[in-house]
Amino acid sequence: MIKPKAKTTKAKAKPKTNKAKRPPLPEMDLRDELLDAAMALAARKGWDAVSSEALAKAMQIDREDVVALMPDKTDILRWLAAKVNAAMHAPGAPESESARDALFELIMRRFDALAPYKAGVQAVAEAARADLFLPIVLAGDFATALGDTLELASLPSTPLHRAGLGALWLLVGNVWLNDDSVDLAATMAALDRRLGQLEEAAEALQSFLPSRPAAA
Repeated sequence: MIKPKAKTTKAKAKPKTNKAKRPPLPEMDLRDELLDAAMALAARKGWDAVSSEALAKAMQIDREDVVALMPDKTDILRWLAAKVNAAMHAPGAPESESARDALFELIMRRFDALAPYKAGVQAVAEAARADLFLPIVLAGDFATALGDTLELASLPSTPLHRAGLGALWLLVGNVWLNDDSVDLAATMAALDRRLGQLEEAAEALQSFLPSRPAAA
């Protein structure tokens, strides 16, 4: 008697999983995406959670692509600063009768440019209070931004002027971070008040400076 052949079950081939890769983006667009992802991650988990690995995972790209554009995560903040400065230099520069009005508009432009990243900026500010190295690293970019703002307002960019504007920016920036109103009324009121104080201080200081001799 012929025994029937035993059925042989062929192992089913595993379906190939083709991991879809994102199409490459222009460098400028990828920088903007990195910035968006970093600020969103910082807003959720704090600035310390931002890393090349975390950003690569969030954006579904290779870690090497992140490092190539942003070797250090402070480069993300430098890119944010560059975008804010570009917004301040946008066409339609303020043509105000006074330097005070020009500074008011320029600084509000900076706040408007920072608005989409506000929660992330709050996380960076909190990290900067605990990590003194972070403000030191960004000090140069901050000084450049202060100088650009003064020049656009047709004011001298001396160390004294930059120091005064820097103090104003930090004080009003803290108000802005806690101002949840749509019209930023508290921020504008604080900025106007601080600009008035700065103007008074500049006038008082001027009285102590020696007057220049009249031209012959």
